[in-house]
Amino acid sequence: MSISAPIAPDPILVADSPPRELEERYSFRNASAVSAYLSRHPTLTDLLSDSYEHLRDIFGSEPEFVLEVVRDPEALHPEDYLFVNIRTSMPVDEAIERLDRFDEIWYLDQIEKFGNLINFSLELYEL
Repeated sequence: MSISAPIAPDPILVADSPPRELEERYSFRNASAVSAYLSRHPTLTDLLSDSYEHLRDIFGSEPEFVLEVVRDPEALHPEDYLFVNIRTSMPVDEAIERLDRFDEIWYLDQIEKFGNLINFSLELYEL
């Protein structure tokens, strides 16, 4: 599956703003689209709160965690997905190792409850 462009918010589904607890922990790309997605999937708010603690334990204080809703343009019926982009400048191998550790320690145990509603990915940049 190829996930591509961020989506524009649907005016009918736009929520006011993300929960304050999440605003203190995450950055947002298109906050209104993220808010609308969380309004449609309210159980993700608790998952995001829990995941933040695990992400910080594994990745430390350097990365920024960015929430973004993207749409799969190749799907027969376009679907939206919430991504937690882990923005980091750490070496690629180290970042991948830490993401694998996050998956093994915590995230894989959550998939039964949340399926493909949320994805965690790396967003690497150079200083």
